[in-house]
Amino acid sequence: MPLGKEEEAALQRLVTEGQLTVEQAGAVRHAFAAAPVKQFGWLAEAGGYAGGALMAVGALLLLGTAWDDLGHLAKVAILVGVAAVMAVAAVAFAGAAGLRATTGARGRAASGLLALVSVPLAAAVLVAADSQVDVHQPTYAMLAGLGASIVALLVRSSPFSVVCAGLWSAAAVSVTMVDLAGAEALGTGLALVAAGAVWIVLSFASLITPRPLGLLVGGALAIVGGQAPLFGSAPNIWGYGLTAATAAACFLLYRSTRATVMLFGAVLGVTLAVPELVYDVTDGGLSPAVIVLITGVVLVLASLLALRLRSTAPVPEEAGTAP
Repeated sequence: MPLGKEEEAALQRLVTEGQLTVEQAGAVRHAFAAAPVKQFGWLAEAGGYAGGALMAVGALLLLGTAWDDLGHLAKVAILVGVAAVMAVAAVAFAGAAGLRATTGARGRAASGLLALVSVPLAAAVLVAADSQVDVHQPTYAMLAGLGASIVALLVRSSPFSVVCAGLWSAAAVSVTMVDLAGAEALGTGLALVAAGAVWIVLSFASLITPRPLGLLVGGALAIVGGQAPLFGSAPNIWGYGLTAATAAACFLLYRSTRATVMLFGAVLGVTLAVPELVYDVTDGGLSPAVIVLITGVVLVLASLLALRLRSTAPVPEEAGTAP
């Protein structure tokens, strides 16, 4: 990236004033000339995401307009072909460095395209299973999407691929529990809480990066799982009980790891569980306005506690040691 007019004038002024030698000024020009131009990296990254999404949507539209005219094999071939094009595009974005080694916008775009491969692959499995008149085709499709997203996460992790794998985790666990196990809301909720726990463990083990986002996905899965029994036939205590247990676990994890995301999960869990407990104990006798008021009070108190915990957090040794 060569110097602009203003930078060149400033460099000449420093040479004239004797603060830099001619050789030093030349070294500065050489360093800037060798630096890569990055101002359009975000545009290429956005183009990669948009292109992958458009390919997936285009394939679905094509199948939709010619659905009755295509056989199952042709439909599967089109979807697998779209997935292959996405994978090739991901490799092209990564360049010579490869998917694992490339960094910056190129790496994120490559990772995003690789994660999007899960969408047409899941659709291909759904169509293939439908051709066999298999009643479990939604489960097969969800598991295929989850598997593809996990592979993408292992090959090249990025925020987009983490979110993609998290969404597939929620969908696969929910559909599988209902379709194969015949589980009701309670069973599905317990499975989602377990899935969230797995995400949190893997994130703390640095197997999912960036770690805060992995913890956020795990906490979200656990909170959603805790709330799931409230929408089924199980006693309400299962709902706010699981949510409160999740909040307590998040609090303990924060105390031992100082991961801020875990503190956020604890505050959210308490804010949900306490009003639900009050509503259940009073058998719905309180008006909605009172429940909203209680929710606000709990949120304020939990937030104040969180702020106090943050302010009393121990300072890391490297931050507290004078140079």
